Amino acid sequence: MNKSEPWIDDADKKNFSGLSAKEINSALNYREMIDADYGKRINSRYIVSHGWDVLLLPHDNSDCGDAIFIPLFEKMATEYQGFLYALPALSEKSETTLIPLELELYDPPLVARISCNYDGFTSARRGLVNIFSNAFYLFAESREFFMLNVEGRYSMLAAPPIFLNKIFPQPPKDTWTTAVNGKYFQDQDIAILLVAMNSLGYGD
Repeated sequence: MNKSEPWIDDADKKNFSGLSAKEINSALNYREMIDADYGKRINSRYIVSHGWDVLLLPHDNSDCGDAIFIPLFEKMATEYQGFLYALPALSEKSETTLIPLELELYDPPLVARISCNYDGFTSARRGLVNIFSNAFYLFAESREFFMLNVEGRYSMLAAPPIFLNKIFPQPPKDTWTTAVNGKYFQDQDIAILLVAMNSLGYGD
């Protein structure tokens, strides 16, 4: 089977090139640790064991959350000067090879290295969402925080409490309560998010 190159735009191609096999494998292994339910939610056991918190950020349908992401990434960039890795959420495995589907389709794998700013985020969004999946991860090179982005629906940002307190004004638990009790989500998302909310200890 011929594998495809993981990009659609020459402007974004640079993000997916130049990574060593060690970097790629490390990113794929980290994804295995933090993903749950194939990109619908994050692994609560990882969060609890590290003493982290999680913000739930609903996306406005008109701009896919840009009103949230632009100021969020401005603050993140002041607190973290390293790079981010971006890659799709874990996909289901091929029935014949038992390998995640995107690893069957793309060589090199869909792993990008981007700047920790809004431009880097939009570049990753173009390169990953349009090619493969609406759900993707961003995580710090240092592994000190990560984000699950489910395009057009919601994001979950996980990090130590001290980091989240510096970049977002609302307490993590309140972001879940406000979002789940609002009119942001379809019933299928509410069911997923309630499971995640309870597993993180944010339920009533």
